[in-house]
Amino acid sequence: MAFCSNCGAEIAEGAKFCPSCGTAVNGHAVAASADNNVQGAERENSLNELSKIYEYFDKKRSVYDEWNYVTYTISDLSENGKKKLIGKFYMYGGIAIILIIVSLFLLSLLKTIIGSEIIELLKSLIPFLLILLSFVGLIRASRQQKKKIRELTARKEVLRGEINEYYNNYGNCPIGIEYTFPKDIEHMIDIIRSGRATKLSDALNMMLDDYHKQTVEENVRVAAINSAEAARHARAAADSASKAARSAADAEWNSRW
Repeated sequence: MAFCSNCGAEIAEGAKFCPSCGTAVNGHAVAASADNNVQGAERENSLNELSKIYEYFDKKRSVYDEWNYVTYTISDLSENGKKKLIGKFYMYGGIAIILIIVSLFLLSLLKTIIGSEIIELLKSLIPFLLILLSFVGLIRASRQQKKKIRELTARKEVLRGEINEYYNNYGNCPIGIEYTFPKDIEHMIDIIRSGRATKLSDALNMMLDDYHKQTVEENVRVAAINSAEAARHARAAADSASKAARSAADAEWNSRW
């Protein structure tokens, strides 16, 4: 394989002119440089090293998968826990209201059988008890949520110890423990195989850049969805205001006649 001495383009064997810039070969085409040979060797060494790392840590894939699940669940419970509790509050409140209405209706039917005094007492007592039960259910859900976080946190510490021990047993691992997740190693191998990097350190940095871009793109997508949702609500509010204004105008006009 030879390359043009002017632009560096690859030149087919026996060609007299460079297919890229047209420079005459005349015996001045240069062979593949030593740098290319060095890069090829670095690429093979990086792939071999990553393949060795992947084969080792892939044996603990289930541990890493559980770590990811536990970490995500803890984060979800911590960040969205209040929203979930509010949702349960509305659910319990709705059930309580329905039960109050049903119980009052049934009590009105039994008024002639039980007696008015007892009926009035039950009408006062039942709503209080149902509301109290709703708050008890909410408190219980909150405690269960906190208990779940404590259990998952304890499990995460166990997984952390197992991963740390396994990592230390590898001996002089060229990548940090936080990058030994099998999916991350697969990503770095793909980067080197695709020619985007030759060194392991460069592949690691490119992987982090890829993840950063994915995060930014996801944030932009979510922001666009939220913006569209806000615009929809704004349009709905504007339509409601417009209808209310028209109704008020119609009422004002009708009052004149």
